[in-house]
Amino acid sequence: MQEDFYEDEQKLLDTIALEVGNYIEKYQTLEKKAALRRTLERMERLTLLGEMTAGIAHELNTPLGNILGFAELIKDHNTDPDIDSDISIVINSVIYSREIVKRLMFFSCEMPQKLEVQEIKPVILFALSFLKSNFQKKEIKNELFIKNENITAKFDSVQITQVLFNLIINAIYAYPEKSTIKIIIDDDESNLYLKIEDQGTGIPENIKEKIFDPFFSTKPVNYGCGLGLSVVYGIIKNHNGQILLQDNFPNGTIFIIKIPLK
Repeated sequence: MQEDFYEDEQKLLDTIALEVGNYIEKYQTLEKKAALRRTLERMERLTLLGEMTAGIAHELNTPLGNILGFAELIKDHNTDPDIDSDISIVINSVIYSREIVKRLMFFSCEMPQKLEVQEIKPVILFALSFLKSNFQKKEIKNELFIKNENITAKFDSVQITQVLFNLIINAIYAYPEKSTIKIIIDDDESNLYLKIEDQGTGIPENIKEKIFDPFFSTKPVNYGCGLGLSVVYGIIKNHNGQILLQDNFPNGTIFIIKIPLK
């Protein structure tokens, strides 16, 4: 059998293949190091900001409660329509501020966590039912796909509901009217997988690393405070889970949540 290459040629090809392999391996190692560094930097920022927001949330709760209490007292005893209109603005503003404080407490892990082994389907159905008017407003449909109707996992139902609210509301905001958002529930031997797929405008490559940062938002001013995805990230992290981001085809975004079953 005739050899394809002379001995010198074979040695040269082997050397080139080895060098190319080493280069690819070094490149992959550098990519992994860069990804790890970005993850560590994000964790450090989140830890520091978590400590700050915990203190801020506690400090704001009491004065906001006082303002709300006295504002409602004034409203109950007031007979002037002009004052009634103004005090209603004050009450609504305080309620909105308390909602931000609540999200800050979620983000800083100060909210109590009640982990229980339970079915995921009722939580999903509740979230979809609660957001029914949001879907109807933009004439958007939702499709729920569950591999196993009786999938159970260990999670805090209130916090996972908060995760669903944030991700689905974001999907509705980004989605064109008269379209469909898919929610897919699956599991394996170790984990629960929750996917939310939209075909909206998608997330630009240059901001993908920032979307879980606190107070980062691409929405117009007064539409949101940029804490939604930070809250989601914090909750999933506290469940020892992961949240991943993928591009949908032909356009849009897929959020994948992975939570241990036990």
